[in-house]
Amino acid sequence: MNSRRSFLRKTSLASALLFTAPHLFTTKSYGRNKAQLLKMRPENLKKSVFEPPILEEIENIVFSRPSSATYFNSSGVLSYANQNLLTYSEDIKDGSWSKTGTTAGSTSSVNAPDGSKTAQVLTETSARSEHRLSRNVAVNQGLNYTFSIHLKAGSCTKVRVSFMNAANYTGGNPNFFFNMATGAITNKTANVINSSVVNEGDGWWRVSITGKPDLGAISGFQIFMLNTSEIINYSGSGKNFYLWGAQFEAGSSPSSYFATTSKPFSGERYNYDPATRKLKGLMVEPAATNFVRQSGKLSDTSAWLFRATTVQANKFESPDGNVNAVKLVEDSTTNSHFMRPVIKPVVTRGQVYTFSVFIRPAERKWVYLNLDGSTAHFNLTDGIVSRSVNPLYLYTSIQEMGNGWFRCSGTIIATGTEMDTTIGVEVSENERQYRGNGSSGIYVWGPQLETGIVATSYIPTGASTATRGGEICRLLPPTTDSHDILLQRTNGGLWADDVTSSFIVPASGYELQTGSFWDVGTTDEEKEDIVDTLFPSDYVNAGFTSTKLTIFSNTYRVQSPDKSWSVNYAKNKTSQIHRFQLRSGDQWASDAGKDKERAELYSLDKMPFSQDVWLSYAVRVAEGPAVTSKFCHLGQFHATEDQNEVASVPVLTFRFNGNDDLSVTTCANTAKIATTNTSGVVRYTGKLKRGIWVRNVLRIRFHHTNGQVEWWENGVKKLDLSGVGIGNNDTVGPYWKYGLYRTKSPETLTVEYANMELSTTTSLRSRIESPLLIL
Repeated sequence: MNSRRSFLRKTSLASALLFTAPHLFTTKSYGRNKAQLLKMRPENLKKSVFEPPILEEIENIVFSRPSSATYFNSSGVLSYANQNLLTYSEDIKDGSWSKTGTTAGSTSSVNAPDGSKTAQVLTETSARSEHRLSRNVAVNQGLNYTFSIHLKAGSCTKVRVSFMNAANYTGGNPNFFFNMATGAITNKTANVINSSVVNEGDGWWRVSITGKPDLGAISGFQIFMLNTSEIINYSGSGKNFYLWGAQFEAGSSPSSYFATTSKPFSGERYNYDPATRKLKGLMVEPAATNFVRQSGKLSDTSAWLFRATTVQANKFESPDGNVNAVKLVEDSTTNSHFMRPVIKPVVTRGQVYTFSVFIRPAERKWVYLNLDGSTAHFNLTDGIVSRSVNPLYLYTSIQEMGNGWFRCSGTIIATGTEMDTTIGVEVSENERQYRGNGSSGIYVWGPQLETGIVATSYIPTGASTATRGGEICRLLPPTTDSHDILLQRTNGGLWADDVTSSFIVPASGYELQTGSFWDVGTTDEEKEDIVDTLFPSDYVNAGFTSTKLTIFSNTYRVQSPDKSWSVNYAKNKTSQIHRFQLRSGDQWASDAGKDKERAELYSLDKMPFSQDVWLSYAVRVAEGPAVTSKFCHLGQFHATEDQNEVASVPVLTFRFNGNDDLSVTTCANTAKIATTNTSGVVRYTGKLKRGIWVRNVLRIRFHHTNGQVEWWENGVKKLDLSGVGIGNNDTVGPYWKYGLYRTKSPETLTVEYANMELSTTTSLRSRIESPLLIL
């Protein structure tokens, strides 16, 4: 069954447009005028926070998901989204329901708990047999499931509520007896994990039972009618009882009831940051599989191998609110102390995989992950990734998850057909081999291995792998005419133009913060202004020296003074905006004692000679005092020196000095082994206005005697050189660096870059007239 909800609580356009906290809304805006938009201020808001939608609102989302899924609720607890795996939850007459010794029918004499005439009646036949109602349900082995149903006494007052397929449960079917006249539960078996009874009024009770199918992947439930002796096999006499609203779902407690017809129900997930408890947005994720088995039962020695460690089960509250995290304790030997699956997960060679795990410090604060033989190290006190990361990692991450927990992850390309996923304890940074003390360790819970470059929402597993089905979210337009649509996620935004019908939101591992409709024909300038106003750049540290970053298709490393402000990136921007800042005295460690200050990224890709190199990007220099540096490079191509060559000057550079003065300089050296530097030649002088984005496109051919440069600024050609030396007579071509590189200066200087594209294979000429939007 599809779920239909609204993004927007009923509010005025002004308040909808200016929520600065993460928010969701769908509305049509006619206020596209830039001046009007920028006049709006948060103090004019009628509301200051956004809450997830309620059922009574305008319906403009159609949402579906074929499986269970997790999210963090507003209390910071990992929870299951609302779900009902049953079809025809209010129609036991349907053939999907099995009836033995009973008949099912509707009744007009008894109202359902919601006041409707949809209550059902189950009546025993006269046969000497069991008198029951049942359903089979496919499940993930080893996870908790909850069955709930609304019951009301008729002439029959007692039933047995039970799971079914007993061979799949240790101890047989979890079950209990329930007295519909009094609301009492009796005769509960030991393997019932949880149970509840809620008085719904007018004789109705909502009854639930939770069990774990730990031995198989088929479950289900059954309700037996009991005679006065409380036995299930007897000759019936026509007694009956009433029932309504059945639900079967993953999790340890019943969620709000959702009716179904021909399709199961899976509700939307409004995900909160578990550390700050702030709403992040609506999750619309692609399908994903967790290839790590027994992810919630790490004490299972048949599934997990422990090297020079012991495991203590149920030692701490895990992110799902249950006390089922394990403590991984080092032994007293001199060794590497770790845990990993007994059977390594099967993977596909050449595929990208991300491994993630929730870890909390105990006596030790350093941990490591080893994937495919490559190691990354994490500091659980400071919440940082060590610089000692194997270069084979594409990405590493540590995210605060509240209550002392972090989610550590690493992304890597599989080199074989199975992958090592080791979680280890360290005595200090990158010190895996040490003599343990027999008592120190860390808390661990919820490992996950999945395809892709990001860790998606946690997928619990039992004895087998588990898959979260892909979600489909369709936006319904508010009117029948065409619209432009803005989608903003926690990692950036995009616009869809001239949409004439419903719109399918692309699936992503990042939360959706808005899906908004705008007048068709919104200009590029207006689009950028709208996004910049509603979602200002949210900057975080991009990493310290030697950190590897992928920007579009190119790989860069950081060279910086390693201050929190040195190199930042806007985590909520598609355009991969990076901000660089130098303050007086900021020096990269290798520049110590020199008249240099820098915060830069340098490309690991070398440029070819005598071949087109394309560069396209936007730059914005923050307003501030005049630049007093002897030189200040905003971007430079630097020669790759051959052996025995002197350190070279930039072969092509943009310099920024004085009061907005910009110059372009080239340099060449024809010596095969350069022992002295040549002087640069100024090819352009002009101004670079601060505080605004300026677009640049360059086509370059590097050659020490026959180079070429074409440069366009904001679509206007500023430079056209040919037949001049640009580059040295080197074996390997130059590389690109950008950010800030200057002589020591007293003033603080800040610059931002967006949409940094560097290509040696594809022309970027189209960016001259049609630059990428800054979103």
